[in-house]
Amino acid sequence: MAGHITNETDLAISLLKDGAEEVNGVFDALTIVKFKDTDIADIKYTKHREEIYTANEDMMEDFANLAENEIPPYANLLEGFKISVIPQRKGLRLGVSQTVRMDKMDDTMSVKEFIAEQEEMLVLKGMRTLTKEIINGYTNAFTSFLAPDGVALCGQHVTKAGVNWFNNRLTGNPKLTEASIEQLDTYGSELTAPSGDQMPIDFDAVIVRKNSPNAKMARKLFDCTIAPTKIGDINIYEGEKQVIEHPYLPKDSWFAFNKELGNPITMLVRKKPIIDSEFILKTSALGIDYPATTYIKAFVKTMPFAFAGSDGSES
Repeated sequence: MAGHITNETDLAISLLKDGAEEVNGVFDALTIVKFKDTDIADIKYTKHREEIYTANEDMMEDFANLAENEIPPYANLLEGFKISVIPQRKGLRLGVSQTVRMDKMDDTMSVKEFIAEQEEMLVLKGMRTLTKEIINGYTNAFTSFLAPDGVALCGQHVTKAGVNWFNNRLTGNPKLTEASIEQLDTYGSELTAPSGDQMPIDFDAVIVRKNSPNAKMARKLFDCTIAPTKIGDINIYEGEKQVIEHPYLPKDSWFAFNKELGNPITMLVRKKPIIDSEFILKTSALGIDYPATTYIKAFVKTMPFAFAGSDGSES
């Protein structure tokens, strides 16, 4: 512990600063495990206020036949919609009150334990903030969470030229059944690019609410392993398709995507929700505040032709 500690206020501030780096490291580890390792969302980091992405409308062409010494042609990627993403600032403050400091001033260990509890709570709140931001995308996938073309993530999508392209909202909003999986696989097998080239997609991952009727049906349909891989509160079952169960997803909705092409739901993080140790404040004689802020934004990074879903309403 650096510096000379003269009273309980200085002790609390010093402990807060010492703990901030450790808490930040724990948060980094949890972020990687809970999101990147489960494919619930892709995580992108930036140092910039704004990021601009271009959603390509085609995959690369196949290799062309070449004569001896012929120069290969350029790969033609059809550039689609450009999107601008600016992470939203969020934050909260936690504090050590005068009463707590006075009660624990003669017991350094008590102060450490109290501050450790506060910092653990901050990590949990930070994780919940990221989780809610991502889950809001799934919750609003059929309404207000928009793809680069301005259409809901699951809906009738168009090309940059304004031509109807694909509809990745399953017809009839079915519950997860053998018939609806057949509909999903048919959609994937018949997909074409705007150029007219065939672009079949194999949906090899399904996302459902944990322990929901959809989850139980998915495990049965895909002959999944009995024991899941557990990552935090997320279950992952391996079978004919991977089944990813998340407890916060809408109860009746279910989604599918191609793991190789990746989940188009992306979380852009400019600043992780961690303690701002340089801004720990001795706000008054009555308390010490330590703030945590974050800059995050969930968005759809690519045209979601390799993603599909149903709200399960059967309407």
